[in-house]
Amino acid sequence: MKANWLRNRTTFLIQFSLVTEAPIEKRQCWLDFPIHRIRWNTETLLTIIILVLAVVTRFYDLGARTASHDEVNHFVPSYDLSQGRGYRYDPLSHGPLQFHLIALSFALFGDSDFTARIPAAVFSIATIGVALIAFRRYMGRAGALAAGAMFLISPYMLFYGRYARNEAFIVLWGLLTIYSILRYLERGEPRTLILFSLVNALHFTDKATSYIFAAQQLLFLAVYFLYRSTWREWPRPKYRQVFILALSAMFALLAGAAGLYLTGKPFAPVPLTLAAALGLGALLAGIFAGLALVRGLGWPGIRSERAFDLLMLLGTLVLPLLAGIPIKLAGFNPLDYSPAGIWRSAISIGALMVLAVLLGLWWQRRAWPLLAILFYGILTILYTTFFTNPEGLAGGFMGALSYWMGQQGVGRGGQPWFYYGLFQVPMYEFLPALGTLAAVVIALRKQLWQARPGQPFTPLQAGSSADQPAPTLLLIVYWAACSLAAFTLAGEKMPWLTIHIALPLILGAAWAVGWLVERTAWSSATWNWKQDLRVVVLACMGILAVLTLRASFRAAYINYDYPFEYLVYAHAAPDPKVLLGEIEEISQRTTGGLDIVVAYDNNVRYPYWWYLRRYPNRIDFDVNPTNDLRRAAVIVVSSANYDKIAPLVRDNYVAFDYNRLWWPNQDYWSLKWDWIEGEHRRDLGAAAPPVSLGDYLLSAWGHLRPFFSDPNVRNATWQIWFNRDYRAYAALKNSDAFTLTNWNTVERMRAYIRKDIAAQIWDHFP
Repeated sequence: MKANWLRNRTTFLIQFSLVTEAPIEKRQCWLDFPIHRIRWNTETLLTIIILVLAVVTRFYDLGARTASHDEVNHFVPSYDLSQGRGYRYDPLSHGPLQFHLIALSFALFGDSDFTARIPAAVFSIATIGVALIAFRRYMGRAGALAAGAMFLISPYMLFYGRYARNEAFIVLWGLLTIYSILRYLERGEPRTLILFSLVNALHFTDKATSYIFAAQQLLFLAVYFLYRSTWREWPRPKYRQVFILALSAMFALLAGAAGLYLTGKPFAPVPLTLAAALGLGALLAGIFAGLALVRGLGWPGIRSERAFDLLMLLGTLVLPLLAGIPIKLAGFNPLDYSPAGIWRSAISIGALMVLAVLLGLWWQRRAWPLLAILFYGILTILYTTFFTNPEGLAGGFMGALSYWMGQQGVGRGGQPWFYYGLFQVPMYEFLPALGTLAAVVIALRKQLWQARPGQPFTPLQAGSSADQPAPTLLLIVYWAACSLAAFTLAGEKMPWLTIHIALPLILGAAWAVGWLVERTAWSSATWNWKQDLRVVVLACMGILAVLTLRASFRAAYINYDYPFEYLVYAHAAPDPKVLLGEIEEISQRTTGGLDIVVAYDNNVRYPYWWYLRRYPNRIDFDVNPTNDLRRAAVIVVSSANYDKIAPLVRDNYVAFDYNRLWWPNQDYWSLKWDWIEGEHRRDLGAAAPPVSLGDYLLSAWGHLRPFFSDPNVRNATWQIWFNRDYRAYAALKNSDAFTLTNWNTVERMRAYIRKDIAAQIWDHFP
């Protein structure tokens, strides 16, 4: 076989050289080279099919859905930027990268809902491509194909790959982050540090989730570095035992402090003194362990660990971006832009920058400056919008983290603690979740948390410290668990954040598929129960894949404007776009263009801030309608302002009602802690003691018990999960509030059309 391969390659090179080195009059164009030289196989064909389907699924009917509230916040500043009106960074709407990409799309293809979503679609396709190509080495050929297919059909990946939010970009940053960590730990190539720095820089210009991702990376790299250091040979072995004891003490004290904090909230006040004492003890134990490590292993041994390189690089690059933390700890507001506040910010940023430079130069005198220029160069260019807004750089260093730290106390979304792990993931990403559980079982039985380089399903031999393993599944499972914990503990819980949990779950499930496919003896004449079990697991995953595809199709192409799906929140109804078409028709028929006078309030501003951008006579009256509005042919107001607008429109306008926003059914809120606490107080009176964990679990069981005892409840739950059909549930509730015409959580709007305008356009208007 090797001889045939060598002969084929030799023939190819000879023929290619004859084509390119022949005299000019006889030389063939590269277009004349026979295409049969390309070697096709099933893997190539499947890769192409998946990529073609990725393009089709991401771009088909991309502009149909009404622009959501958050999309409008992204569309309008991007449109202004594309029109030469500049851009100013605001942490409320996340980083500058998305705005520049959407503005570029507007400049190239025009401005519309479709073109505004092109960047998200392109990045979603790129994610699938990276999974197919880059991860073959880490999860096998079948595993990489499975990863590409799961990214293709994932409900969250598909829906938000067609949505102008940051999530489609962040999934690609997360995937490339995992890849670059694995690649460098395995091979130690300097060019991988470029990719690692580039991806982290782009993420920091995208969204504040970059801080969560950076913390996840640093924690993994630190623990992995300590693990590797513990098990390698030490030049001075007597310090190894001291290091292990001090390290164990540090982790025990940290676990105690964390457990004290987590069990103390929200059940009782946290004993801060004891928690602080445990934290201080952990710090001292860590310092002692560090000294033992330096004395026993030595700096050459420490520097030889590739995890140490990534720790130093990421730590020094991110350090100046944490400038808001010491200001917050000192009792000041990091977002204070008074002269004193600016001086505090400058001192904090400057001090951390000096420290980062010193540590970076100590680590790699030649490489670090170049990588720092790449990292901070990207931040500077995008936060300043190519140097047209210098103030934006201060927002990048200080505003992003400080603003979103403050928002965690607000708890936007108000979702319960089980929102991701026990609600969103089982509702949509059940295939990746169960696949990752299968991967964990395989890894435990086969010792495959780390694998030989280039052999993802071959365990690393014990004691082979010379090998540089690829901790593929270790990193993936860690990333999944850490993401679930981080977003569960965060104050703000929104459905789209589930996508960051789905990312590592998909990789874990794909790894399991790769192992099952490549470790099944398909051509064997005799099978045993283990082989049968592997085929059964693959078949079950295939069935789950079909159910996943069904859920994705329904969410992306059927219910995309409706409140039946749980992967949205404060979702735009189709009516605003319907009304927009009516406004355009009225304007064309009465003015011959878009010169109609149309007014809207502060709530209906979303989405008409975007949709009426070409109407020169639009009026945004916020919450203060005046008599000047009587000249408007159309006035659109939200339900909050019906009473305010009534005196102006009572005699001269005709009204039409529409749905503007709606939310998914949130009856599961009855299991929230504060909801049950409210029930507790209603039952026992205002003087009732605080709800204990036992009280909570007992009350929660009271809400869940009908599912196990009443078949009608089980059927209603099944119909919602399987079909998004709420009729059986509405019958149980004896309610008519679960139809499109009478949804239970909706915000309405009303359009007033002036009667003389209505008489012009409607033949039978009275």
